[in-house]
Amino acid sequence: MLTVKLLGEMQVLRDTAPLALPQPWKTRALLGYLVVTGRSPRRERLCTLLWDVPDDPHGALRWSLSKLRMLVDEPSRAAASGRNRRSGMATGNPLLQHR
Repeated sequence: MLTVKLLGEMQVLRDTAPLALPQPWKTRALLGYLVVTGRSPRRERLCTLLWDVPDDPHGALRWSLSKLRMLVDEPSRAAASGRNRRSGMATGNPLLQHR
């Protein structure tokens, strides 16, 4: 089971083992936002929320999503999703819970 702890210092646990979090704070913020909202917002919304800069916000979002997928996905079941220009966490997944 994947557990995301958001109160205090953010932690991601697979069963009881802590996982190394990606360093950029925006990637961690993205994980927290996707878990707490339980929605799959449009990618444009996420770019505006976290990467509203003249660089390449869509590229930064893709990079962060790839890091989160490596962190939370399991070989048998994907917890992170990205399709139809939306991105989210499979919060209905019984293997994912947040505290």
